[in-house]
Amino acid sequence: MCSSDLLPYETLIPITVIYVAIFLSGVFGNVTTMLVILTNQYMHSATNYYLFNLAVADMTTLIMGECHSLTAATRTTNREPLIVTLS
Repeated sequence: MCSSDLLPYETLIPITVIYVAIFLSGVFGNVTTMLVILTNQYMHSATNYYLFNLAVADMTTLIMGECHSLTAATRTTNREPLIVTLS
């Protein structure tokens, strides 16, 4: 890959900042949800276990999706769209 295939820094830096902000807010929210459910005895119900499971699934999606998106964004050429989907 030559340097002309890479996105310019004016585009790459804002995309990276947005992806990192989404990742950090998602991790914070999901970890908070999991800790609240685990530490409070009265929150141990079937509904809250379901919410805990959703938080774990969302964390997995965040980790896998953000790693893929950041890698793909750095390899996108100037002529391709910036929308990256998991395949």
